[in-house]
Amino acid sequence: MTSKKLSKRDLRKVFLPLAQKEKLHNKSRPSNLTMKQFDNHPYFKNIIKHAIIPIWEENRKSKKEGKEFFLNDELKYHGFVFEYSGAFYEGLKRLNDIPLFTLKGFSPRWLNNMKIAQQEWAIYNYANYRVVATGIYDTALLITNDVLELGKKPEKVYRNFIDNPEIAENQLLEPLQKIEELIAKYRDERNLYVHRSTRPEIDFVNNLYAYQTLKEAKEKGLYKKEIPSPKIAQKYYEAELNKKVDEMQEETEGIFSAVIAFLDVLNPLYEKKIEFYKGKIL
Repeated sequence: MTSKKLSKRDLRKVFLPLAQKEKLHNKSRPSNLTMKQFDNHPYFKNIIKHAIIPIWEENRKSKKEGKEFFLNDELKYHGFVFEYSGAFYEGLKRLNDIPLFTLKGFSPRWLNNMKIAQQEWAIYNYANYRVVATGIYDTALLITNDVLELGKKPEKVYRNFIDNPEIAENQLLEPLQKIEELIAKYRDERNLYVHRSTRPEIDFVNNLYAYQTLKEAKEKGLYKKEIPSPKIAQKYYEAELNKKVDEMQEETEGIFSAVIAFLDVLNPLYEKKIEFYKGKIL
């Protein structure tokens, strides 16, 4: 039996999804590798060893013996450190994933069925990225407060907190300032998105809105001039979206480098506390 020759349409049908899958795979590989630098960092390894596992074991033991769950001073300290360190890790992962989510999103058909314009997905992720990035700095301050046991209430740990003399004495001022410098430009945006319900202004998104408005106006006979074809408009949108995703990934790399520098200084301070509480128990 002779094989059927594939038409150009058949070729596109077979190979385009594969090409798109490979493109997404190539885009995601650096993303997957990025989080390993945090998984393998001594600070987060110490959190697992001295906070997560012992507290989980103590809780399991209490349940098994039918006793009240109780933490000694050592585990209380590690529990406080883990509270924001765990949130910090999750924030870093979200910051790492958002550019990929923005690119991948949902299928245009699904978005259309849900009455969600595809550019709304881009706007949602862009705003979310700004909010999460700002939170990285805020959480780094909260971790510093707990590791050094400075005793400030969380609601009192804000920008002026960095002036605490113990932060400078422990060489944490410079790495914290670097993180703050990188996310400073997002702070005002974050406040607008969170507190005033405004939306990001993204040129290529606004252009797609303008195109769709003109298209609807032409269909109703309200606009007489020519408008771009849907394919041209979509191609332009996708190209610009890729540029925006690349920009977000570059920004993420800068923030992550600053975070690693922060953790490199923080971990020896945490290890001193680990030894202090071990000695206290003995």
